[in-house]
Amino acid sequence: MIEERLSQVVKGYELRETLGEGGYGVVYRAYQAQVGRDVAIKIILPQYANHPEFIRRFESEAQLVARLEHPYIVPLYDYWREPDGAYLVMRWLRGGSLLDALQRGPIATEQLGRLLDQIGGALAAAHRRHVIHRDLKPANILLDDDGNAYLADFGIAKDLGKKVSPYQTDQTSVVGSPAYISPEQVKADTITPQTDIYSLGVMLYEILTGTLPFQAPTPIALMFKHINEPVPRHSALSDAVNDVIQKATAKRPEDRYTDVATLISELKQALGMAPSSTTAWPPAGSGATPTPSSGTGAGGRISGGRRSTYETNIIYLPTFFEPVGDAAVYENPYKGLRAFQEADAADFFGRDALIEALLARLKENVPYQRFLAVVGPSGSGKSSVVRAGLVPALKHGALPGSDKWYVLEFFPGHQPMEELAQALLRIAVDPPNNLVEPLSLDAGGLLRVVDQVVPGGDETEVVLVIDQFEEVFTQVEDEAARTLFLDTLINAVTDPYSRVRVIATLRADFYDRPLLYPGLSALMRARTEVVIPLTEEELRAAIVQPAERAGLRVDGELVEAIVSDVGEQPGALPLLQYALTEVFERRNGRTLTLTPYQGSGGVLGALARRAEELFTGLDAEGQMVAQQLFLRLVTLGEGVEDTRRRVRRTELLPVGGNAAAIDKVIDTFVQYRLLTLDVDPQTRAPTVEVAHEALIRTWGRLRNWLDASREDVRQQRRLATAATEWAASGQEKSFLASGARLDQLEGWARETPLALNAEEQAYLAASIAARDERQAAETARAAREARLEARSKQFLRALVGVASVAAIAGILLSIFAFSQRSQAQANAQQAELNAQQAQANAQRADQKAQEAAAAQAEAQGLALTQGAQAAYNQGNIDLAGELALTAAQQPNPSSLAEQVLASVVYNPGARMVLAGYTDEKGAQRGFTDVINSVVYSPDETMAFAGGRNDQVGILWDLKTGKEIKRFIGHPGRLREVAFLPDGKRVLTAAEDGTVRLWDISCATPSPTDCNTPTRIFTDTAGFAAKNFEVKGIAVRPNHNQFITANSDFTLKLWDIDCATPSAQVCETPTRVFSGGHTQEANLVTFNSDGKYAFSTSEDTTLIQWDADTGQVVQKLQDPNKAELRGVAVIPGDRYIISGGAAGEIIKWDLTTGQVVDRLRGHKGTVYYVGVNRTGTQAISGGGDNKVIVWDLEKDIPLTVLSGHGGYIRQAVFSKDSKHALSGSADKTIRVWDLANGAEAVRLLAPTEVKDISVSSDASLIANGIDDGLLRVWNLKDDQPTGNPIDLRWHERAVSAVALSPDGKFLLSGGGKADGALIMTNLQTQQIEKIFKFKAFGFNSIVFTPDGKRVVTGQIIPGGDDYSDKRVTDPDLKNISMIVWDVASGEPLYKVTDVMVDKVRHDSINSLVITPDGKQIYASTGAGAKILVYDLETGKKTGELDLAKDGKSTQLAMTPDGKFLVAGTTGTKFIVWDLSTGKRTYTSPPQSAQVTAVAISADGRFVAMSVEGEVELWDLQLQQKVRSFLGHARGVNKLVFTPNDKRLISASADGTTRIWRVEQLSEIIAWAKANRAFPELTCEQQQLYNLPTTNCKDANAS
Repeated sequence: MIEERLSQVVKGYELRETLGEGGYGVVYRAYQAQVGRDVAIKIILPQYANHPEFIRRFESEAQLVARLEHPYIVPLYDYWREPDGAYLVMRWLRGGSLLDALQRGPIATEQLGRLLDQIGGALAAAHRRHVIHRDLKPANILLDDDGNAYLADFGIAKDLGKKVSPYQTDQTSVVGSPAYISPEQVKADTITPQTDIYSLGVMLYEILTGTLPFQAPTPIALMFKHINEPVPRHSALSDAVNDVIQKATAKRPEDRYTDVATLISELKQALGMAPSSTTAWPPAGSGATPTPSSGTGAGGRISGGRRSTYETNIIYLPTFFEPVGDAAVYENPYKGLRAFQEADAADFFGRDALIEALLARLKENVPYQRFLAVVGPSGSGKSSVVRAGLVPALKHGALPGSDKWYVLEFFPGHQPMEELAQALLRIAVDPPNNLVEPLSLDAGGLLRVVDQVVPGGDETEVVLVIDQFEEVFTQVEDEAARTLFLDTLINAVTDPYSRVRVIATLRADFYDRPLLYPGLSALMRARTEVVIPLTEEELRAAIVQPAERAGLRVDGELVEAIVSDVGEQPGALPLLQYALTEVFERRNGRTLTLTPYQGSGGVLGALARRAEELFTGLDAEGQMVAQQLFLRLVTLGEGVEDTRRRVRRTELLPVGGNAAAIDKVIDTFVQYRLLTLDVDPQTRAPTVEVAHEALIRTWGRLRNWLDASREDVRQQRRLATAATEWAASGQEKSFLASGARLDQLEGWARETPLALNAEEQAYLAASIAARDERQAAETARAAREARLEARSKQFLRALVGVASVAAIAGILLSIFAFSQRSQAQANAQQAELNAQQAQANAQRADQKAQEAAAAQAEAQGLALTQGAQAAYNQGNIDLAGELALTAAQQPNPSSLAEQVLASVVYNPGARMVLAGYTDEKGAQRGFTDVINSVVYSPDETMAFAGGRNDQVGILWDLKTGKEIKRFIGHPGRLREVAFLPDGKRVLTAAEDGTVRLWDISCATPSPTDCNTPTRIFTDTAGFAAKNFEVKGIAVRPNHNQFITANSDFTLKLWDIDCATPSAQVCETPTRVFSGGHTQEANLVTFNSDGKYAFSTSEDTTLIQWDADTGQVVQKLQDPNKAELRGVAVIPGDRYIISGGAAGEIIKWDLTTGQVVDRLRGHKGTVYYVGVNRTGTQAISGGGDNKVIVWDLEKDIPLTVLSGHGGYIRQAVFSKDSKHALSGSADKTIRVWDLANGAEAVRLLAPTEVKDISVSSDASLIANGIDDGLLRVWNLKDDQPTGNPIDLRWHERAVSAVALSPDGKFLLSGGGKADGALIMTNLQTQQIEKIFKFKAFGFNSIVFTPDGKRVVTGQIIPGGDDYSDKRVTDPDLKNISMIVWDVASGEPLYKVTDVMVDKVRHDSINSLVITPDGKQIYASTGAGAKILVYDLETGKKTGELDLAKDGKSTQLAMTPDGKFLVAGTTGTKFIVWDLSTGKRTYTSPPQSAQVTAVAISADGRFVAMSVEGEVELWDLQLQQKVRSFLGHARGVNKLVFTPNDKRLISASADGTTRIWRVEQLSEIIAWAKANRAFPELTCEQQQLYNLPTTNCKDANAS
């Protein structure tokens, strides 16, 4: 078998020679063609590699060994495990082992000295990393051709560096080689560095004497000698040498040498050798390169020879030992940009609280407990806390049995199912040949595969750690593949018999993507743990404790400087680690001080400075290569930040230079940890990656490259994808580009500055060659047709020339025809049959063509739908909307097309886009540059906006979307505009230092252009002296004044009617506010009564001013010390919010001057903030091109509005907060709908709406309200016809209401401890009757179909309820349901003794009556059953068992009584066919209990609500088809209107909402009327095979 493997290629390694074999495995020499080197591969045999304990340990221990960097430790290049064995790829050393050398004879004295230094130095380096070898022996010391010794085979190494864990439960097993094993290993006692010192002592005895100290017949006997007998003194050794060996091999570890350095030093002294040098040696990983020594010393003359990077020619290197004091060698404890790994757990500090929180979440016994999302901004440490904190804790038994779990970490990449399969192979035993196939069969594939291939049985869990989960939404192009992967995960964590757990790390700016997938949305909402910034205490721990562990000191000034710089910034951790790495490498001695920190640029500057230094240090070719390289290493973000991209090394050859130049650039940036090297998990091909997104964010040069090359990079990625698919197909011609696509690629390739790699060039060349071949064939065909046509014409001319011959021929043909007449008649019948057959064939062909056309249309519709879903997931709402509309209008659109269209268009979005256009006279209208400001007119029929370089204000008609008028005259850029309260005048503030007042009726010089302001306000003296600009403006409430924020650091208050020196010009501000800001003031606003002004500034402060005196009231310092821009006072005047360059919104308490919250969601400067009139919501516009609406009660984002193509300078609410305006650098104004478009009307109540009832014609809606109010609405066409009818009969909450079947009466039941049942005459609006038995309280009320009887579900009192004086009837505790006679108001009978588990009486919380009025279905308050009663007798006739699905929360029935639906506390809804009593559908688990349900009249749709979200489910498709978002709290009741076109919801948020449940045609019509989506570009239409007539180019303005 060993020989059979020779010449095999394993993951790119060709096995060429067997180097050795043993009981555990085989070592081969192999050749790695991808990097052109020989390596040694140790293959551990399957019987060992498939042992569960080996599988659990392999990756973590291999990772640990791979981190050991030392010239005399054999480097581990790569490692992986598969079912056929475990693989360790190492440097190949040609000199054999020390055991081989000893078998050839004694070691020469001159070689012995350097051997001692090399082995000792390597072992000391391992101990510094807290790694104990545990198997030191001559066979594990390898030699190169020059006899240099290398420490190898850390296969059973132990990491002592891990912090002591309270979860550690495993016992140390007996491991080691019997001839060299230490006593503590035999006894399974604590392992320390002295363990290796003992084995080294035994090995030194063997080297010096040629024999082992102990001999025994069995391994067990040999091990007992190590416990009981001292190592014998050898007569051939001096007393001094014997003494050294005796001390090294002392039975008690504390009696041995304290470290390897002391042992080697004393041994060399005893041998009479020169002592080890104390020359400082660069620490491993510092980037410094050792240089060969030229001395001779005790070790003899140093041999020379060529060496690779891994074969540095150092012969005598005693300097690896760690001297004392500042000359000591220290390991860098900081990680730079690299995320912490499991092997780094010992250096991971500051996150103990978060680790405990994550463990607590994993321990919770709740729905979805097998899933946990760890969410945080880029750079917040998500991956690190999971890999270096949570995973080690699990492996140490933090959860019961977790030390036996298998933990698999992987990135999803662009093929997540393949990555999942590759991860499972790392623990699989006896899997099928292709693991992807069984995984991809359906959503249950993962669970089946785990049961099939994972060892350990049902008690063994598999934990999937999916890092960078956002890649599922950014890199996976196939929506079907994405959905299958997500469904697979959802099924794996929700199946009750699953043994799979999923822990996913997700960047916060992608949190909205998983919410678009129903099942995943439920998981995310219920099982997300947010990574918050480190506290100051945690930050200090992260700085100081790793250094202390490495033997370093951190100066207090440095700690305070870093804490001050980092603050609570969410993405600063990689920058922190990189800055500390720079400080470590610039330190002087063992203390990390402030000076090198400041010199490196600090946390915010070190990374960018180092990148720039490395780049400028390259030659011209290297700089060109670096630019090409980094452009390939970035994935462009669409509305989100750009991210890093893993690239195979082969993709980079050649990229703008030769291979050597590329390698040089890569090595340069790798050396300083700005790039990282790895291998592809499937092919083991080498990869390159930017170490962290922080480099992309902070390195200005790279940002400039990306900004200048974005379209080129996008085109290159398209080309690269096509080239890869072509190569994967075996270079099939059908994969080549053609037509307009090829013309576009060819033209782009000629012009682009980007270099193409070999595969891309080959693909393009093959596409061009195929086109040329087709063109040549077409030319040849045309030539042949031309020649045939010429011959035909020549033949016709010949016929004309011989007419007589033709005549003779005609006679002959007539004779021949006559003779053939009988034959022709016979043939006619056959011809008719043939014609019939041909007609049938034509019909079949036509049918096939129609089927093919239908299939093509279906495929095109599916492609459009999936494209819309993908664009929506990526936040590109404009593209999603247009694709969804196009898909929905294809022939026979799918239900998915309807679902996607509804999701896209009904969510908040742009109702109108005000953009540049050409009017009917050919004049250009609209803005041509950045829009700096936009506001509503007081009546909200118009918008007024100011353009930057256009230097004009434009008044827009919000009904037509067209210009009304332009206001021209400012010689400088406009900064802000305002409407005056009268709605007739506007103000414009500009950088020319003036404010201009305009009358909107101005018609000079034309009705559409005004260049004559009513008045100009200018501080002439200030302008002349300081050249100031007006940067912001605000109108003062309750005063005829406005205020400006200015570049001269001041605010100026002006009277609008000022006439000094003239009515046209005002040069005298009423008041100047100075002495507050030290840099330019940016924006200004007032509180509600105008008493105070508030301004922001470049000086990072927010100042409150007394508007009457101009004095500073208080100055607030931005906690980020960043420039402040937007500012708005929250109504009530206690709180204020500000936005600025730090990218967050600060909420301040004006009474204390303290920050009370920080609203995070923008990526980039927050330019503007505003607040709605009720103070419940805020709106902001940012440099990330997004508008965000915030909930100010919870201080969280409510809605993120995407669509603008440039930063947002201003965004404002409409008066009712249902709409908003935003102006952008993309030259457009967007009018936004902020409400869910499916919401037809919203009915308000003062407090929680407990119940609703709807009349049969949907003209009446009755509300039962928590404060005791009854409210009845009259509606027509979904709109209230007037004010509601308000009735107050109840003392406490109205918990149940029911309208009589004829709609004339309203029956209302009081809630807990009210108990009154009251009938109201809606015509007189008076009490008709009070029913005569007073209950404790009502859960539900239902009329019988004839209206003669009423059934009520009762609240049963319990506990403290009996202390209430209202509870007078002791029988109330037994009454669960009452049937009443409506005419008399008397109970007909009471249902009592409804028991749960025979212990207590139970309430009835929901009930329905069958259409024939004969049966009652009732759900109990605590039991998992639905009870069925005969209405006439009150006898129970049956029940429906909910089993393990919890208790029913609410019931609903179809009007025909065929189907019943129940919502459950078990997070599901269940549908029964009442004719059979069997379930017809059980929904997947939701994120929480289903609080309300309704079912459509035809039984096809179920509406349900979870945590305030209303969802519509199609029972035929068995999936969610619609989401209705808007309720801020839970929903208590859902009702379909009789025609099923509307759904009504009542909520604890005090609203009743009517939702449109529309057909596809209605959704399309609504979308066209209410949403503005840009037309598809030519390229987009070509991509989806749509007609390209009248399309516009993507670059068209």
